[in-house]
Amino acid sequence: MRAFAFNMDDKCDTKIRKFALQSRLVVFALQLLFNVLVPDHDPGDVFIPPPSSRGKENYIDAIISANFAGFQRWDGLYFMHIAEHGYIYENSLAFFPLFPWCVRIMANYILFPLHYIMTYRSILLLAAFLLNLFLFVQAASLLYALGKKTIGDKGVAYKAALLFCINPASIFMSAPYSETLYTFLIFWGLHQFEKKNIVTASAILGFSALTRSNGLLNAGFQLHLSLKTFLKGMNRLRIESVDKETAMTGIFSGIIIFSFPLIFMMLLFLAPFVVYQYLINKQFCTDHHSDVNIPASLRMYGKIKGYNIVGQTIPTWCNNTLPLSYSHVQHSHWGVGFLQYYELKQIPNFLLALPVTILAVFSIILLLQKEQNNFHYLGIFHGGYIQEDRFSTNSRLWIHKQKTTTLCVSCHVPTGLWLDVYSYSGFNQNAVLILTSAVLVCS
Repeated sequence: MRAFAFNMDDKCDTKIRKFALQSRLVVFALQLLFNVLVPDHDPGDVFIPPPSSRGKENYIDAIISANFAGFQRWDGLYFMHIAEHGYIYENSLAFFPLFPWCVRIMANYILFPLHYIMTYRSILLLAAFLLNLFLFVQAASLLYALGKKTIGDKGVAYKAALLFCINPASIFMSAPYSETLYTFLIFWGLHQFEKKNIVTASAILGFSALTRSNGLLNAGFQLHLSLKTFLKGMNRLRIESVDKETAMTGIFSGIIIFSFPLIFMMLLFLAPFVVYQYLINKQFCTDHHSDVNIPASLRMYGKIKGYNIVGQTIPTWCNNTLPLSYSHVQHSHWGVGFLQYYELKQIPNFLLALPVTILAVFSIILLLQKEQNNFHYLGIFHGGYIQEDRFSTNSRLWIHKQKTTTLCVSCHVPTGLWLDVYSYSGFNQNAVLILTSAVLVCS
């Protein structure tokens, strides 16, 4: 637990932790209230797998269901299904494994005594809520620590952490979704970068790519840091070199010195994702899983829904040059693709994403007004540390619009929250550099 005690000697940190916990209790109460008052929407072809046969439900299960069932909707059903049964349907491959793995570990070990009094499904749901509760409080504390160290303004860091606790995607931070784990890993990784623990930071951010697909974009942090270090060295060499031959030798040596740490960091970062892809390919793309043990009810449910069940047939994506399942599943099951979501019937979802879109546009305009040079060069040639997330700029043309709020608020929030605070409390010129990341990820 000491590893997570980031700021326990700070009174503001204690207040943030308390406020984060209180915000989760409010979200829990609202979920409970609206789950009773508002009838469930029936979209028809939604994923609702049959109950597990592991244990007989009792009154304790009924209590858990009554109090937490409002969280178990949409993507949460997939994550809970993966935590309980693993990957048996091809469409579930769109949901990355680290969060359900953590939930399963917590249910199997930390909450092991509960196996004697309730069903496994209820334990998993409780484990998911408690895990996200713990990670959310830690993420809020980390955001405060990161803000203090990065922008050097304790007041702004404190207010931003409070805003994080009441962000528009707050419900997804308590439900069995991967947003909280992903956010925690990013804040923790960036905190390690700020402490110059580059290897640790690369490993932590690597696990973010095992949590959500857009975690691969976090490779930009390592690339940015390495490129900035390299260009600084080249600039120093240019100033100090007395002749062309010395300069060329220095450039060649610099490239070698620059390449090896970068390759090591990239390998460390990609290792979790590569291992996951290997395991998935081994499970879905080989014949030896034809006798996999799947409960009869789940096998029947998959056949009724027309799902590709593991061990049944080898998926088409297995024959691709780069056999990655994610893009195939997103396209074939959810119609994700370039401009494919731009339809008249999706106007309500565009309106849902409008507030955070306006904030993103406002952020870009504000940055351009304040620091055009640093905005364009991402702090490589001037100023301090920059989070380079603009690789995801084009995501607006691909993803479902209702996901914009969760992506912007739940996944790459530090800079956006700091900018929110600056927008009403004055703008610190020395902190402009750090405002680029979340703005670009929402653009």
